[in-house]
Amino acid sequence: MIMARLPNRSSLSWQPLRPESPPIATMSSATPLEDRVACLGLEIARLARRSGDGDRMLTRVAAAIATAFEADGCVVVLPPHIHVPTGESYWFPEDLANVLDPSQQLRLWASSPLDRLTADAPPLAVDRLQSLDGRDREIWKRLGARSLLSVATSCQGELNGAIALWRTCPVPWSEAANTALMEVSEFVSLAVDRCVRSQTAERLREQNRIACQKTRLVDRLTQAIRISTDLPPLLEAAISTLTHTLEVRQAMAVLLTYTEPQLHGLNRHLTSRGSGVPRAKASVACHWLADWGEWNGSGSPKLSSPPQSFWLSECAWCREAFNHAPRPLALRDGRASSDGRTVAFDVKRFPAIAIVPLVSPQSSNSQSGTVLGFLVLQHDRPRAWNDDDLELAQFVGTQLSNAILNSQTLQQVRNLVSDRTSQLQRSLDVQAKLYEQTRRQIEQLRRLNRQKDEFLSTVHHELRTPLTKMILAVQMLRSEQLPPARQAQYLELLEQQCHQEKQLVQDLLKLQELETETPNFQLQHIYLQPLLQELAKDFETRWASKNVTLSLELPASGLYLQSDTDALRRVLDELLTNAGKYALCDTQVVCRVSHEASGRNSGEIRFSLSNVGLAIAPEDLPHVFEKFRRGRGVTEQAIAGTGLGLALVDNLVKLLQGTIEISSTSLDDRDGNLTCVTVALPQAIDLSEVC
Repeated sequence: MIMARLPNRSSLSWQPLRPESPPIATMSSATPLEDRVACLGLEIARLARRSGDGDRMLTRVAAAIATAFEADGCVVVLPPHIHVPTGESYWFPEDLANVLDPSQQLRLWASSPLDRLTADAPPLAVDRLQSLDGRDREIWKRLGARSLLSVATSCQGELNGAIALWRTCPVPWSEAANTALMEVSEFVSLAVDRCVRSQTAERLREQNRIACQKTRLVDRLTQAIRISTDLPPLLEAAISTLTHTLEVRQAMAVLLTYTEPQLHGLNRHLTSRGSGVPRAKASVACHWLADWGEWNGSGSPKLSSPPQSFWLSECAWCREAFNHAPRPLALRDGRASSDGRTVAFDVKRFPAIAIVPLVSPQSSNSQSGTVLGFLVLQHDRPRAWNDDDLELAQFVGTQLSNAILNSQTLQQVRNLVSDRTSQLQRSLDVQAKLYEQTRRQIEQLRRLNRQKDEFLSTVHHELRTPLTKMILAVQMLRSEQLPPARQAQYLELLEQQCHQEKQLVQDLLKLQELETETPNFQLQHIYLQPLLQELAKDFETRWASKNVTLSLELPASGLYLQSDTDALRRVLDELLTNAGKYALCDTQVVCRVSHEASGRNSGEIRFSLSNVGLAIAPEDLPHVFEKFRRGRGVTEQAIAGTGLGLALVDNLVKLLQGTIEISSTSLDDRDGNLTCVTVALPQAIDLSEVC
């Protein structure tokens, strides 16, 4: 910070102007130079006191001096050792600001005659530019200067600036002008000192503001890392705050995914095609475009479109930043060195670029961290990256590196937990299936056990009852006083019970044969009308005691089957026997036979037997064709049977390549239920399907 006081020059006298003194711009050439200088001093003091913009103030000062001295131009120049925070060190009137290019403006202080000025020295006049060197003469010639008058400004005996006046004609400068310019230099010295101090204070306030923003950035980033485990929001929070703190236009976080064995530390042994970097995929994980201030002077910014992914070897800046990690790579203007080099970032729109490597912490004293990615900062105009900016960016990069490692570790833990959870779920699913299978097996064993008990009970009843009758008949036949008629009756009973026992054994053997062996079919052309009429006669004889009759409904044309005669007879006989057994007394059993076309060449024959009798419970219908299963209440009503008839029919129908269905519906107009059994058999058996 530059501290300046009013210089103590006894040769100068300060004469305040009257309040009604006119401004410089309204004074004519007839006004004495002393009055104009006094008025100029007051105006410079007023500008220095009221103006908050030092650059604007010194520009107006230069214009006022040129007007007061009736010069064609004026410039206020600061020496290199005077630090101005804005970076500007020369001020022209506004109409001359763009006459010199920036390089010529920078050479003003080193050009003659300004390079010969010293503190407290009298003004130096150059009446003709031909006396100057060619390079210096070129600068003043661009301004149209033919004669120059310059003086140094000083504060506390130290040089702090210079004033240069020029005219476009070679007119000598008067002694009064030299003396007046010496007086004006005191006011300009104060204005320069005020400008420097004002800009320094403003810069300190700006630095304090930036420091507060940096502190908030650090606090926000630390808080986000502490409470958040999700990487994308954390990256967005970090780079969005960083862009506004450093006042850059855009920032992005680029993460690396290695496709080769990952490097330990920053070793360069595993590289890709001699590029000096490993083969790694760079992906833009987060991109932020700042919208503060103006965009290249005016208008709204167009969104930048950084590449979503690229190879590390394809980006010159990323390769260089990788090889210089962990140090950041900062370029004031990347356009100067990007020609002919492939880069992944738009350096034409954003020439200033700083790339901070995101490096994992050191794992040991002998190894550096692995480059995890890059933090890329860009600005829309050339910018000198200072140490504070890079230090803050490196701090943010370090925090992001830790966050990335934590996120990767957490993701690995999540994946491990997910895999273990999936394995556990699969194990539980297998156990559930095993449990369900075991439960079904236990249920099946229980069902088989019940069937076994029912079978033993049925067989016990069916075997014991005939045997009891047979034993009784044998005992009676041994009696000597038994009449011949009674002997014949007991012999018939004995023969009948023996036949019943034989039939039961044959049914068991036949059912076992059908379930375990392939039947040997004897295919014949079977005419159904004679077969059914024969079975009908036997049926009426068998059930005459119940007054149950059989009604045959046959088509007009004769039907035939190409099937096994014994198997078909057994199916029809069992169905008729079952219908008569469960039919109510004084009812009729109806047997309908029809021919229906189907997908087969010969169609199929459908047998439908219906009777009015006991109801079959809905829960028993799916099980009526199982072995040893009998309807509820049958045993209590003393209806003979073993539960093998329908099971035998079901197996025979399947072997004859047919289907069987049963239904039981209630009758609203009379007692009993209508039970209907429907058998569909192919008119010709396909022997190729018999296994």
